[in-house]
Amino acid sequence: PATTEQPPQKPQVSQINGQLVKVGEHNDYYYEYKRLNLSTDPLGIIYGNYAISMSYGLNEHLAIRGNITIYNNLFGEESADGFQVDLSAPLYLRRTYQGIFVEPGVIVRNFDDGETIGPQVLLGYHLTWDSGFNFSMAFGLGRDLQTDSNKQFSDSEFFVNGYLRVGYAF
Repeated sequence: PATTEQPPQKPQVSQINGQLVKVGEHNDYYYEYKRLNLSTDPLGIIYGNYAISMSYGLNEHLAIRGNITIYNNLFGEESADGFQVDLSAPLYLRRTYQGIFVEPGVIVRNFDDGETIGPQVLLGYHLTWDSGFNFSMAFGLGRDLQTDSNKQFSDSEFFVNGYLRVGYAF
């Protein structure tokens, strides 16, 4: 009798090198990470906060992130029109774009009632799925250093800051 050879079939289970892995959790086992991440605040458009953020992974635990946010009359306050730019360096404890991170940075805000610049430190969590889709959130404190007409800095109040973002890593 003639034998017919069957082509190899794609496995019907999720695995890495023969070891079973829950579907969607392959990313938990990779040493490599995706370098570029683009994200935005999905809830911001509801209340007039339009943000775009870009991160680039420098190594296994460190990324550099830039963010631009435009505020459009936030909650009906007259002095709330303006923008915010921040530059930070998230330090991931597990792996870039995965797990707990500490994010020191600098924030510049320019509103109708003046401009401020100052440091901030956030603590957050980042979750990235196999597809590259990701979710991150962070909260922390910052301190505004106000500028006056002579461009001299003076101490000001502390502020609470944070974000919630969804994005895609390449």
